[in-house]
Amino acid sequence: CFEEVAKTGLPLMVHPHDQDLMDVIEQKYWQRGDRRPQAYARAYRDFDGIIWDTAIATILRFQKATGVKLHILHMSTPGGLEMARRAKEEGRPVSVEVNPWALFLGSWENVEKLGPYCLGFWVPEHHVEALWKGIDDGTVDLIGTDHAPHTKEEKDVGWKDMWKSPGGEPQIQDYLKLFLTAVNEGKLTLDKLVRITSYNPARIFGVLPRKGVIQVGSDADLVIVDMNKEETITNETTYTRVGWTPYHGRKVKGVPVYTIVRGKVVMQDGKVIGKPGDGEFVAPLGR
Repeated sequence: CFEEVAKTGLPLMVHPHDQDLMDVIEQKYWQRGDRRPQAYARAYRDFDGIIWDTAIATILRFQKATGVKLHILHMSTPGGLEMARRAKEEGRPVSVEVNPWALFLGSWENVEKLGPYCLGFWVPEHHVEALWKGIDDGTVDLIGTDHAPHTKEEKDVGWKDMWKSPGGEPQIQDYLKLFLTAVNEGKLTLDKLVRITSYNPARIFGVLPRKGVIQVGSDADLVIVDMNKEETITNETTYTRVGWTPYHGRKVKGVPVYTIVRGKVVMQDGKVIGKPGDGEFVAPLGR
């Protein structure tokens, strides 16, 4: 797989976790009958995230052997970040994604309070701190929403058996508000936010300069934000069909007020005004 994708020149995107190792770790919890959200959270973060780090070490070794452009999805551990950092320092074509849930949702407090509605994965505080550092120093290239809407009926199964509940949550509507709030809190700059949400994704996936920049000839894709506007995220204002958001009740400061796609306003003041069919498929340039 790595060799074949390397021949295309396209990035190889990998969700890295060692399932064989996970199968062994899970048995510790299953054998004592513990399938609660807390058990699930601990299992996937056992030994400080070993199932992630062993997989990342493996795919980075394959990358070095084949020269493929490697894009690592769902980065959430200090160990994985450090391995990616070293690969980048060697000049290897490696890029890294972080998801909003890892920074804003995966705390132990939320595991206890929200259970299946925040899992996904538990992300300990020292892992979150490492992710912010990775954003600051450029090890993290981009934010991917990992948008995964599931119904409440699907999620509620997880209160008794989290392994039977689908992982992931709605993310796409709220993630920019969370990051704008983080800008207001001094966790990153607005310039850095633009880079990890617009410029870098366009560069890595081959759609620059059509996307990702403001310049003559590029698509007029713009988001106009009010950095002083405050609001509370609620289930009632969510557009996803499942009708809930894991950030219900979260107060934010910094809100998108206009979303413009190819010069056309499609969302204004939290209301979608675009029409079905306004979107276009975007492929890597030259493909």
